[in-house]
Amino acid sequence: FDAPTDKYDQWIQEQVRGVHAAVVVAPVAYEQARISLRSGGKLIAVALTVEKLSFPIFETVLRSVQIIGTVLGTRQDMSRDVSRRFFAVAENKTSAETYPPPPTISRCYFASQYNI
Repeated sequence: FDAPTDKYDQWIQEQVRGVHAAVVVAPVAYEQARISLRSGGKLIAVALTVEKLSFPIFETVLRSVQIIGTVLGTRQDMSRDVSRRFFAVAENKTSAETYPPPPTISRCYFASQYNI
């Protein structure tokens, strides 16, 4: 891809409407990874940081974003754990889940106005 590093997340949203998952392995990448996710995306937190992280709860819930934390030891542990948690792979069996898209703000607003 060809995007300036300071506008990476914006480029991702414009080109593919966000990524399905972001595996964060450096503490400085959390914010950019969060912004790069599409609705229903997963942020897999591998990098540990001593600083507190904050995520906008309203946006996280509205966009159905999942934040998955993991503590890993070796490279083999990382490969196995990421496969199990992100790809739902266990003993070479894969599974997929389909969710309805999250409601848009206009539908939520309409429903709240008319008690639906």
